[in-house]
Amino acid sequence: MITKTFSSKNRIILYMPESYPCKIGGMEIYNFYLVNNLLESSLNERMVVLSSCMNISNKKDKVVPLKDKHFIMRRYGLGPFSTVFHYLFSKKILWRKVDVIYLPYTSNFSYNAYAVFMLHFIFGINYVIHIHGGAMKAWKPVWVAKLFFKHAKRIAGVSLPIVKEYTRRYGRKVHYLAPILPFEKSRKSKQELRISMGLERYGKIILFVGSIKPLKAPETLLKAFVALEDEFRREFPTALLLVGDGPLLKSLKLNYGANPHVVFVGNVANEEIKDFYQLSDIFVIPSWFEGTPIALLEAMFNKLTCVGSNVVGVNQILRDGDNGYLFEKDNEGELSMILKNVIADDTDAKAKAEKAFLDFTLNYDYKKHLSEVINFIEN
Repeated sequence: MITKTFSSKNRIILYMPESYPCKIGGMEIYNFYLVNNLLESSLNERMVVLSSCMNISNKKDKVVPLKDKHFIMRRYGLGPFSTVFHYLFSKKILWRKVDVIYLPYTSNFSYNAYAVFMLHFIFGINYVIHIHGGAMKAWKPVWVAKLFFKHAKRIAGVSLPIVKEYTRRYGRKVHYLAPILPFEKSRKSKQELRISMGLERYGKIILFVGSIKPLKAPETLLKAFVALEDEFRREFPTALLLVGDGPLLKSLKLNYGANPHVVFVGNVANEEIKDFYQLSDIFVIPSWFEGTPIALLEAMFNKLTCVGSNVVGVNQILRDGDNGYLFEKDNEGELSMILKNVIADDTDAKAKAEKAFLDFTLNYDYKKHLSEVINFIEN
């Protein structure tokens, strides 16, 4: 347990504007588990969670609703100022007692920075930044971003490319804190799950988990799957499951929904996602870029054969021919050939899956990660 001598300023704010289960996304799911595990840690007595999602934790006394509708500020993107003013004299927050604010950050965070500046300069509140998102878009104006990162107590990124880029961009040391989750194995058997979903006739099942949007490139996978020859399909019956929702879902259903071997599952509660990993054999992540993809880590944890695009955020985790397979971004022909080989050569595919599982156990232990986050916030 980490111990420290505190002054009267010892409160910790976890700023979580959006979170699972109110919103489904990699960062939101990570924040949900982080909040609930930190509330069971040594930080419990000092923590307050500021969130628009009151279901982020069952410890309702620790969650303060995010109020951002005052003084017509929200209309002009100034909701964070409204939150500060709303709780200026509230006993729920007590800004003068706050020692540090934990901020999950993406490149659309810019308006929040002004409110954080105000808290930092008026009340002397420190803040730590945990950078999520693989896009790494630059802010405008640049000077706001420079000040925001300059005055942060500590900075971390969820992937090594993010660490490298933000270190270069702002000249600050950026720590590596991957978005690790406390994954669980399904208690149901593969056969039981396949029967319940009407998939028992398939020898192999390919899984995609993520937002159905352009940067996740789900159509690359669909084209690669459809390109498998009918003769091959008869010899190796295979289905493709796409778990998730997003702006491309409607059009992809229209174009590929008639294929009896393609199943659009839609959104699945995070508590149930483990069943889809359990019933599957092959996991494909065809994205244009990633941070540290949680879905890929969960596939490794579940010993699935992993296939990914050779892009930033994926190729730092998967090594082609070692713990998985890589294909060039948007190259459905190459992906189709890899899928064909993986489906046909079960021995090689399983060996890669075992290596991926070993890598996961060595590098992505959740208890160690939680200890690192506590140290990141406190020191």
